[in-house]
Parts: sequence; C-alpha cells; structure tokens
Amino acid sequence: MDVSAPMLILGLALTAVGTVMLLLSFRPTERGEKLEHRGAGVIFIGPIPIVFGGRGKWTLIGVAVAAIALLLVVASMNPDIIGW
Repeated sequence: MDVSAPMLILGLALTAVGTVMLLLSFRPTERGEKLEHRGAGVIFIGPIPIVFGGRGKWTLIGVAVAAIALLLVVASMNPDIIGW
C-alpha cells in the first residue's frame, strides 16, 4: 500500500462526514424556534491556514482542524516524517 491510498480514504471519509454535517444543519427544530446561524471556516493560502468566523470553542476547533490538515500535507510531502 503506497502513501496515496490512506490519503484517499481519509479524503473520502472527511467528505462524507462534512456532507452529513451540512445536511444535519438544515433540519428544522421540533418547536418551530428560530435558530441563529453563525459561520466559521478555514482557508488555506499555500501552507498558511487562515481561520475566520465563529466564537470561542469553534475558533479553537478551526485552528485544530487547520493544524491537522497542515500536518497531513507535510506528511504527504515527506512520508518518512511519520513513518508511512
């Protein structure tokens, strides 16, 4: 198994999880309450992640996701770093 197979599986899994999360975010509430939606995200410009939006814990989650994604990009460029 070469390096690209685990990355392909990881990419497909993250795409599936993201799609499910997006679909679940559009569910109507049971009591008909209005929900307040706030957005957050991460944009990669080259290897530099830019985290925007969100408040409190969501900003930290965005930073963690950006750090993990950056680690995976670096690991995919040099597989010997983490033993792949």
